[in-house]
Amino acid sequence: MLKGVKGAVAGVIMVLAVAVWSADGCAAKLYLRDGKVLTGTVTSSDTDFVTLSTDFGRFTVPRNKVERLVYNEVPAQDEGEEDPVDRAERLYKESRIANGLDGTVVTANRGECMLSDLPVVVDIITRKDIEKTNAKNVADAIARNCGADIISYPEGLSDVGIRGFAPNPGSNMRRTAVLVDGRKILTTNLSTILIDDVERIEVLKGPASYLYGSGGMGGAINIVTKHSREKVKGEVGYEFRTFMAWKGFADIGGSAFPGTDYDLTLLAFEEAQYPVPPANRLWLGNSCTNYNGAYRSGFKLTDNHRIDWRVDMFLAQDMNYAGDFENKVQDPGKKDMSRLTYDVIYGGKTETDEHMWQARFYGGNNVSAYKSQAGYKTNDSRTDYMNISAQDRERFSDHHEVVFGADYNWDKTVNGRCANGANTAPLAPDSEKFNFGVFACDRLRVMDERLMLTLGIRYDGYKLDALSTDFLKNSPGEEYSSSFDPRVAAAWRVSDIAQVHASAGTGFVVPEPYQKIGSFTPPTGDTRAVHGNIDLLPEKNVVYDAGVTFNMPAVYADISYFYSFLNGGIEKTTTGATLTYQNAVNAEAYGIEGKATVVLSDIWGWSKTVRAYANFTWLLKNWDITNQRDVYNVGKFKANCGVDFEGKRMNLRCNYRFVGDRRDLYQPLNEPAQVKQVGNLNIVDVNFNYKIVEWLHASIKIDNLLNQRVEDKYGYPLPGTVVFGGIALKF
Repeated sequence: MLKGVKGAVAGVIMVLAVAVWSADGCAAKLYLRDGKVLTGTVTSSDTDFVTLSTDFGRFTVPRNKVERLVYNEVPAQDEGEEDPVDRAERLYKESRIANGLDGTVVTANRGECMLSDLPVVVDIITRKDIEKTNAKNVADAIARNCGADIISYPEGLSDVGIRGFAPNPGSNMRRTAVLVDGRKILTTNLSTILIDDVERIEVLKGPASYLYGSGGMGGAINIVTKHSREKVKGEVGYEFRTFMAWKGFADIGGSAFPGTDYDLTLLAFEEAQYPVPPANRLWLGNSCTNYNGAYRSGFKLTDNHRIDWRVDMFLAQDMNYAGDFENKVQDPGKKDMSRLTYDVIYGGKTETDEHMWQARFYGGNNVSAYKSQAGYKTNDSRTDYMNISAQDRERFSDHHEVVFGADYNWDKTVNGRCANGANTAPLAPDSEKFNFGVFACDRLRVMDERLMLTLGIRYDGYKLDALSTDFLKNSPGEEYSSSFDPRVAAAWRVSDIAQVHASAGTGFVVPEPYQKIGSFTPPTGDTRAVHGNIDLLPEKNVVYDAGVTFNMPAVYADISYFYSFLNGGIEKTTTGATLTYQNAVNAEAYGIEGKATVVLSDIWGWSKTVRAYANFTWLLKNWDITNQRDVYNVGKFKANCGVDFEGKRMNLRCNYRFVGDRRDLYQPLNEPAQVKQVGNLNIVDVNFNYKIVEWLHASIKIDNLLNQRVEDKYGYPLPGTVVFGGIALKF
């Protein structure tokens, strides 16, 4: 009861903290130069972009793609009042945006462009998808919308993997690049990213190192935050969940004064013990209040110059972290987590849009500290990071443009450890990394725009430092590493309804400094000394893919084949009393990806919108050649499917998620490691939203309706059926 009261108080505080006026925008039709027409409500319009709010979410279109913008005199009509012919055209065009043919995307070439002009596979998860997915964090939203692998621990730790690469939560050796608004972040935990501030998520399939450097082997995830430029609007809400969990949130954003705009999002949530199917034995949740917040401001210096700055944070203290469920380790300790990032962007362009540039600075820190039940700190880690980047886009014609630039990155990790309240040697030495990378991406449309070509290249140089570390007997040093990574892609429009596409490229992950430099003796009773290997190279992979896209009225589908070969994966090796690292692992993965959407209401002539959708990833092979086994923690078959219903006052989504059998390396307490088979996941979610009046919305969500045992990581089960009830005030 006390936790419920705390949640209610937090919700009331958020309600009282925010009060503004709002007004709806004007309805309009947006005619694009390629013949497409979009219908919706204009939320912002300036010399750079036009932002249109549609039933499928908010989309921003560059001005150079706009033929004309025609406003209506009255606000947008309700769905039931819309002319049937106009409605059919609107649904068809907007379904193209929602399903990956139109709209804008930034991930695939570090600049705004039409998604239909890209010959690589990019999945878009809109704000509406996020709201309908029952997603608790960014990793969860990705797994339930585009078939990625996920590992989530009960204590708020999660990560995703794409195209056969396993998630690696808590590790700097991530094989999927994670970006916020197009810039890489160094947090190793996607659960700390504020999902309520996310406007959309772009998932680039295939290697992304040609643009973003280390980590882009399986792909890149670009988390695009809210950039409100319309009249000020907001939302305040409270959500109560079973097991005495709650969530309070507030969101406000828009333009209060000419030439300025802002977004503010606040979130507090708490989870507690929950029963685990099938025996329904109580297990540990977060059991502490978590806080998220983000603030962004933008200033239009002139018609062609703009500056934005953004800060966001996450804080959780005394969070219970669950131990091994199988060994009945109920409550081994607590931990503190925090994250702070800050970002400043300056952008400008010429009057004719032929030349557009951007300069950026961002930095931040991630801090984690684990504590025993007695309150003693057992170990902690702090990573500080900074990035300076600059890029330029040159448009030579409507059919040819080049984006090029440079990145400078720095990060430093300091580790600590305690025993019975006294400082002692940490488990790994402190380290520091410096990186300088240059890149270029050339996009070309030829043969009456039926053939689209993209060529991207990047070079990265790294300086790796192993630092002298308090209480640890280690030898410091420095070494260098580098990587050159290309990607080429092409798409050919075979007909008005069919397009074929193909790409090839490489990706890499740079080693950690202690894996390459110096030596140390771990303080864990292990007599083996750890020696760095100066000959260690970055992990490298090469990927090929090809597919075909079909787009017809009310029907969209894409199917692709991909092949990935990992060469020189980094692995521990032992020789006598010495432990070191080598490029010892080779692995290959190949499979088929597919997605489809059918607007049933268009086919059947219904007045309401009904959509059926499905996506899957089928790994025909995902084999560790060196160790002669399947890659751990990756399901061979993953799929999502469901039905959307949208009416004048209500919308309903029912989603089914399946993840096939996977293998996991399980380490019981004080016992040898074991290989465990993790069973299938069959998860059914229901999301129902109802508009009581314009300013008051209610929702009911049911997560894991069938009360299945959900276990991303063996020994760490997640809750069974969870029921959410929420109320939101919109102003």
